[in-house]
Amino acid sequence: MSIDTKRSEARIVAAKSMAKMEEATRFMGGGQLSERGIIETRRLAICPMTQRHLRFLLKLWNDPEIMRYAGFARNWDYVQIKEWYERYKNRVVEHGTTDIQFVLKLKSGPLIGESGLGRLRTGWGCRDYKVRHGEIAVMTDIKLVKPFWHKGYGTEAMEAITRYVFTSTYADLLLVPPHRDNVPAIKLYEKAGFRKTEGIYYRYHMIYEMSKDRFDAVYE
Repeated sequence: MSIDTKRSEARIVAAKSMAKMEEATRFMGGGQLSERGIIETRRLAICPMTQRHLRFLLKLWNDPEIMRYAGFARNWDYVQIKEWYERYKNRVVEHGTTDIQFVLKLKSGPLIGESGLGRLRTGWGCRDYKVRHGEIAVMTDIKLVKPFWHKGYGTEAMEAITRYVFTSTYADLLLVPPHRDNVPAIKLYEKAGFRKTEGIYYRYHMIYEMSKDRFDAVYE
């Protein structure tokens, strides 16, 4: 197979992947994805993950300091993250997916973090918390590489993602699960307008939520 043929096939797969990602957002209402960034802020572009981002994600997810409050570090090698990406891509291309992975980058160029959106099944619940029947609930979080901590990028990104979810999708709830000791993350979510619930997501991870009604009151 020639190099040109391989490149052509890669472009076709990428186009199918992007089309399915666009289709996948319809589970939340049809927000459009674009390669240059579905969500843009003054300083950031929040873009769909592609294969070229894998080494960046591998470094981020393998960093024990960044992943300290996630409760795990992946400890993957490139082969493992590539296998994960292929499974993710196949789900998107073949079936669509309710989990969409993003990377965060400065408009000036460098990648600085990652985020994502994942729909929770109807009736999903954990200790002292349950998504009510008929509600469309989405979970997200944000992880930044260390040189970009404490510079306002996390808040800027979370506010933009929140605005995107409630203006471009049919979601009723947006949830985040910060660790109880992760004070910077808790402050970030509170600054973005999220409220603490009584729910416990996983071990020491709490649940903060933003409802559509609260978004309309806080953001509009």
